[in-house]
Amino acid sequence: MKRITGIMLALLMIATPLSVMSGPAMSTDAPLPALLEGGTFGGGDGSAGNPYVITDVLDLQNMSANVSAHYILGNNIDAMNTSITGHPSNNGGLGFAPVGNSTEPFTGSLNGNNHTITDLYINRPAVNYVGLFGYISDTSSIIRYIRIENVSVIGNGFVGGLIGWVQDATVDHCVVEGTVASEFNYVGLLAGKVYGGAVLNCHSDGSAHSGNYEAGGLIGGTEYCYVDNSYSNVDVSGDGGYICGLIGYHYFSDAYNSYATGDVHGGLHVGGLVGQMNGGGSSIVRCYATGNVYCDGN
Repeated sequence: MKRITGIMLALLMIATPLSVMSGPAMSTDAPLPALLEGGTFGGGDGSAGNPYVITDVLDLQNMSANVSAHYILGNNIDAMNTSITGHPSNNGGLGFAPVGNSTEPFTGSLNGNNHTITDLYINRPAVNYVGLFGYISDTSSIIRYIRIENVSVIGNGFVGGLIGWVQDATVDHCVVEGTVASEFNYVGLLAGKVYGGAVLNCHSDGSAHSGNYEAGGLIGGTEYCYVDNSYSNVDVSGDGGYICGLIGYHYFSDAYNSYATGDVHGGLHVGGLVGQMNGGGSSIVRCYATGNVYCDGN
């Protein structure tokens, strides 16, 4: 095993990611659950000007019943029941069902209103697009001012503590603390993959692990994306390559004013900040990494 220390040596490895060519292992999206009894919201009509008010974990799960609506947290949310067998939000041991999938993506918005969601549990190792939100896809969608603490998420591919897949949306002032793991690829404590859109003023703290490729402390992979003023303090590990402290795979994307401080341990193409930067338009400006990097291969 090789150990690499220092800011610049830990920064960047450039190669062609195998899993970008092949995609995640065969898997399915999580189906959107039926409306849970008891989740009636605390007000609002779901419009942008009068969003539904989420007051408990049943309300949180019931965002799946209307993936085009707008929501706001009315208070802190205790999501411990997502790990309690027999509770409706536990979904037969699978935990919370991600809001939105690739067939029915979330296109609304969530304003965390500076509140915190604690103890969110998801255990879906055979499913792609896993997180509080599974799949978000709309230029007007925004997830903002939310904190998630002690999250535990397991999925197959495109796995994040907050969002599995983000497309053309904005994630702003969000914090995720806890652990995430993917069986195959694209895992980050904030988001698994961000395609288009922007991640602004976000940070993560905890651990992330990939069973194969593309793991980042903040984001597993970015593509045509803008990241600014964000950081991760995450220990990142992976059995394959492109295992990195901030972003695993950075393609035609920009990262500014961001940093990573956790340790990184991977098989090949391992970096303290970014593992793979591809595309002539990609840039990394005023960014750094300070953690130790351990590489078992190249």
